[in-house]
Amino acid sequence: MANTEIAGEMLEFFVDKETCIGCVACADAYDQIFKMVDDKAVAYAKAEPGSVRPTRVIKCCPVDAISLVAGEMDEGEEELTSLDIVEGWREEWAKHRNEPEELLERERRYGRIVHLLKEEKGFRLRIELPRTIPNHRLVYMYGIHREPPEYEYVVEQIGPRTLSVRARLTDPKLRFLAGKINSFPVSFKVDFAFPDAVGACYRRLYEGGIEIYAFLEGVLDTDAQLRKAMLTHVA
Repeated sequence: MANTEIAGEMLEFFVDKETCIGCVACADAYDQIFKMVDDKAVAYAKAEPGSVRPTRVIKCCPVDAISLVAGEMDEGEEELTSLDIVEGWREEWAKHRNEPEELLERERRYGRIVHLLKEEKGFRLRIELPRTIPNHRLVYMYGIHREPPEYEYVVEQIGPRTLSVRARLTDPKLRFLAGKINSFPVSFKVDFAFPDAVGACYRRLYEGGIEIYAFLEGVLDTDAQLRKAMLTHVA
């Protein structure tokens, strides 16, 4: 959950024009905050606290051109040791306890649903993230909303053809639950080998997962190629 509701300060973002490549990812995902002006993104409006996740907004940009200049970031590394039990949870659990669990959701929690597409000078890799959290009695006991969980992630090149992607739940409440619910890990790690050696890699969060553009080793005009690819594929 975002901590902005406590501070109450409007969220204000900034786009570095020198870094921006004009791929329209931010304007497409958050048109209430960003717009395109002369082929560059501009943060034209502030956002209400709690209306967006600052981390997700920032990470929608594949070249790290977006920063938060006013308002509070998402909660940090706080670790919870207990949660409050909500009233009436047994009745709510009884309504949903027999709902089936989609097998694909379990696979997404381990980073196992992966898609690779060939681009003109490289590859586009998508790792799907969970659409919801498990249907479990503890979820209802502690009053957790079954919305798509947020993840922080790191992408690291560990070989000429191999990237390592590590993702971890950001919400302290979900991290608390993850250790108590089967098939709901706190984090996952994916090592992916491309068919050919890659050089420059860019990543972003898209609606549904993590997207990585990896360009073939030796490609020099990667910013131009990234803009071209994202203008074609941006969700």
